[in-house]
Amino acid sequence: MTLRVRLTVALVALVAAGLVVSDVATYTALRSYLVKRVDQQLLSSSRQVLFALSSPETPGPGPGPGDGDPILPSGTFGVILDSSGAQVGQPVVFNYGGDVLPPPVLPATIHRGTLREPSLFTVGSRGDGPQYRAAALGLPDGSTLGDAKNLKLRFDPAYMALAAAGTL
Repeated sequence: MTLRVRLTVALVALVAAGLVVSDVATYTALRSYLVKRVDQQLLSSSRQVLFALSSPETPGPGPGPGDGDPILPSGTFGVILDSSGAQVGQPVVFNYGGDVLPPPVLPATIHRGTLREPSLFTVGSRGDGPQYRAAALGLPDGSTLGDAKNLKLRFDPAYMALAAAGTL
């Protein structure tokens, strides 16, 4: 093999390696940015989802300006789970009259975060549906959301146990 061929092969291999490295770096940076953006949107929408869960008969996106995105993305899904992981009440799905996506499949054990530091994770859905980014928000006993004088939703362990048992 001549020197020219060897140099050409080495240069092609070096360029290919550089392209692979830049591709991986770009993919990793973009993925990280997009996941952070979805997490921001997820956290900013928690008030609207909680509002819809506490007032299913009330139309509209929920609390007023400054409380997050005015319209949640189609496919946003909200559910309240008790401490054992059982669903309490009916879930709320924001689909705006469009196609109903399959619901997320939640893991058997969910690490419960706090309102300040929620647990964020990705889950799949039933069938060939999309992946969901989820937030687990745990509230300590007796805590409320929003103004305690204008209470819309209270998480009381006794009530949650009755709701889970279906004896309300």
